[in-house]
Amino acid sequence: PSAWHIAASACSASSPRLPAPTSARATEPTVAIAAGWTAAGGGASAATADRRGRLRGAMDDRPVSVLVVDDHRLMREGTAALLRADERVEVAGLARDGREALALAERRAPDVVLLDLDMPELPGLETCAALRERHPDIEVLILTVSERDDDLYAALRLGAAGYLLKDMPPGELVQAVLE
Repeated sequence: PSAWHIAASACSASSPRLPAPTSARATEPTVAIAAGWTAAGGGASAATADRRGRLRGAMDDRPVSVLVVDDHRLMREGTAALLRADERVEVAGLARDGREALALAERRAPDVVLLDLDMPELPGLETCAALRERHPDIEVLILTVSERDDDLYAALRLGAAGYLLKDMPPGELVQAVLE
């Protein structure tokens, strides 16, 4: 599919008008990207909309730069290899924890950060919050094994643009990064 949006049940984390959440698996497909969602629960700013347009290739032909953050070397390097296979994606760097991710984000200014939740030093949710505060133009996509509703909603409240499960098909991961 070309569009990846949060299912209505997942959106209720920020909107009391929608039905109650069911589970992290309520996202369709295995990816949740909040188009137009912000930490305050409102619509996206013009800058965010422009950024998302650029990520989709609407404004230039430059590859989307991605920082991959995971404490497991095989996951980190395997994800980077998958992304490098697509000419529309450029891997800006690899980090093994949140502290390293913040330093690399400062130096390399990636478009997207793929961020694991369960890491030593500085866990994923804290890293997400720090990235969004220091670099609001960087899109943060959580890439995790956690299907816990609390993790999904916390990530979205902190400003994550999406929540991806590590058992997703590889092509869908690339597509989520591009969108």
